[in-house]
Amino acid sequence: MQNFIPLASPDIRETDIEAVVSVLRSGNLVQGIKVLELEAKLSKFLNIQHCIMLSNCI
Repeated sequence: MQNFIPLASPDIRETDIEAVVSVLRSGNLVQGIKVLELEAKLSKFLNIQHCIMLSNCI
C-alpha cells in the first residue's frame, strides 16, 4: 500500500521487551510480582488505600 498513512508509530524500547520477556519466563501471566507492583503504584497515584487488578470483568 503506497498511500498508507499509519495512525501511530509504537514506541517500544528494549527495556519494554525485556520486561515482557521477564513476565513470560516467570509463568505468572495473570498474577505475580508485577501485578502487585502495578496495584501499589496505581493506589499511590490515585491516593487510595486499595487497588485490585482484574484480567477481565466477565
